[in-house]
Amino acid sequence: MARRFPRLVAIFILWSLVLLGSAAAAPTEDRLAGFDQYIAQVMKDWQVPGLAVAVVKDGKIILTQGFGVSQVKTGQKVTPDTQFAIGSCTKAFTATVLGTLVDDGKLNWDTPARDHIPFFKMYDEYVTAHLTLRDMLTHRTGLARYDSLLSDIPQTRKEIVDRLQYLEASRGFRAAFGYSNIMYVVAGYLAEQVSGQTWEDLVRTRILTPLNMKSTNFSPDEMQKAPDFARPYREEKGLVKQIPFAYIKAAGPAGSINSNVRDMANWLLVWLNKGQFNGKKIITEKALQDIITPQVIASGRMEYDEKSFSAYAFGWMVTTYQGRLMLTHEGEIDGFHSSVSFLPRDNLGVVVLVNKSDNCPVPGMVVFNVYDRLLGLPEAPWNQRIKQQFAQMQEAQAKLKSEKEKNRKTGTKPSHPLDAYGGIYAHPAYGFITVIIEGDRLKVTTGDKSTFLTHYHYDVFETAEEPLELAGLRLTFHTDPAGDIASVSAPLEHGIKDVVLTRINEKK
Repeated sequence: MARRFPRLVAIFILWSLVLLGSAAAAPTEDRLAGFDQYIAQVMKDWQVPGLAVAVVKDGKIILTQGFGVSQVKTGQKVTPDTQFAIGSCTKAFTATVLGTLVDDGKLNWDTPARDHIPFFKMYDEYVTAHLTLRDMLTHRTGLARYDSLLSDIPQTRKEIVDRLQYLEASRGFRAAFGYSNIMYVVAGYLAEQVSGQTWEDLVRTRILTPLNMKSTNFSPDEMQKAPDFARPYREEKGLVKQIPFAYIKAAGPAGSINSNVRDMANWLLVWLNKGQFNGKKIITEKALQDIITPQVIASGRMEYDEKSFSAYAFGWMVTTYQGRLMLTHEGEIDGFHSSVSFLPRDNLGVVVLVNKSDNCPVPGMVVFNVYDRLLGLPEAPWNQRIKQQFAQMQEAQAKLKSEKEKNRKTGTKPSHPLDAYGGIYAHPAYGFITVIIEGDRLKVTTGDKSTFLTHYHYDVFETAEEPLELAGLRLTFHTDPAGDIASVSAPLEHGIKDVVLTRINEKK
């Protein structure tokens, strides 16, 4: 009996391995059982009109599916072919194009930007001399966000680069992570200078065409020519409303790409297959590794056991989920939110696109739910957690608003008649705003957006709630030694002093 024991143990171990192997190979359909119901619930809880998801596993696209509606008015259903704006998930495309130029020997991650853009100039001379492509792509330039400079006003990428010299930093150069869309615009412009092609042509020829991403494009006009596209929505006062598309052509390298989950699944396959697609090299493995290597700590928050701190690479956030290495990026642009994510060591990736903006948390929580299911992990209660976070955030915002109101001086009035405040005010980076009197109120216009001003106290006026992009701003008018209104200032950027616009015409 003793001599037969090892054989019995071997048989038992072999049979156990077979059983374990069968469990590990459980059909994807079984692991995704109930997924549709989960999607329906989170879409309902967060008032998301439409959602599309793609899942890639072990080199194959195992799921592409649409949920809800792409257009509320018509009731058109979301399909895997529905186009959405992907926002800042565009940044990885920009980094990849630059990686292919590094492969070609046309540039280096650490060459100063002014070597390729002779007129390049930052606010600080030292930064001008030393800022590199690596600094731009990892958000460590010290610049504030300055997103208001990337609106849909007519401008060129060169004009955006020209304005850098007037933009103050909000932190030290290379001192810390500070997300900057404008620097991805500069990186895209640098790629154009080096290659002699537009950023759009570079992305199209080096990424979209080789990856058969035929439905991917760069503008709302192109997207709306497609038979299947989503319209943008935003929640305002508890109601979901359709809003205009965002036109950011000049800022394209930071976030203008539109795509669908079929195309984006091909994009994921490149990252899970060491830079190759269908046996063709898109980018070298070395350049790919450069792009996904952590460069700067982006967030030290570790609220939950499932997630660790985050670092930023080139167009990708690097972190862990449930102890597994994760590369991820989210994107948001007017009316859309997206999440693109992959676990390289598990050969698994997910894309989620929705047509609702304003910090919509649904794409991220859907990604995590897919990972939990396919990796056989307990499903983390992300929906409940984030609901609680949002409730706390709303409470804090209400408290902050109440505290600000305490500073208001009641019983005051403007120092001048209203028509004295009218005029054109200018800033070398922000351009122009126009203030006029309409009826018995002041009205301010910037680009294609206008809002009325309400007197707050003294020479401070507050913008109306519409449009949302201009809501809640307090404009302070200033006089010159002669007592005339000479300038206006506003807190347009977090982390720097108020931006001052100088009056350039005669008072009206």
